[in-house]
Amino acid sequence: MEDLARGVTTGLGMQAGLACHIMTGKEMKKAVIVGAVSRAERAGKAIREAKEAGKDPVEAVLGVVDGFILEKGTVISVSTETKGGFDFGKVTIKGDKGQTLRVDYKNENMMAWRNEDLVAIVPDGICYLRLDGQPLTNADIKEGMNVAVIGLKAPDKWRVPAGFNAFRRTLEAMGYKEEYKKIEELNTKSKEA
Repeated sequence: MEDLARGVTTGLGMQAGLACHIMTGKEMKKAVIVGAVSRAERAGKAIREAKEAGKDPVEAVLGVVDGFILEKGTVISVSTETKGGFDFGKVTIKGDKGQTLRVDYKNENMMAWRNEDLVAIVPDGICYLRLDGQPLTNADIKEGMNVAVIGLKAPDKWRVPAGFNAFRRTLEAMGYKEEYKKIEELNTKSKEA
């Protein structure tokens, strides 16, 4: 269904939208991530309060979302290609300690690689913040920006084979043929190396 709707959207010059996955209230209660909006509000509040107090907003948000700093540094390259109504791209960040982090995306961030080692993959989240705490989308990222890349654990209901399988087709099209690896395991291994 999405493939059909995507064709219509693309044919109309990206001037149309679509809503998918119609469900009943009962289905929605099983599917919804309870607390997601409250978590986002807490993150925004942490950033705002840190900025007002002259503290590091990146560190403040980490405490609220239980996330990982995947890298802090400067964006050195951004490549994007639009195919079939989707933006495919790579963002490369040169870290403050000389490491390189590459984020591969298809509209949304799918995988992050530090010096060619996987450090995050969907369904876990990969997010950008400017160092002043401003959240960024892939459309916002520009060469020369100083950013923090944060990894977030996905809700437990996504951290199962069926959750990962929802992304498998996209990941395979991007060259990734392996299984899901939890962000905390990937980052423990990279810290030990």
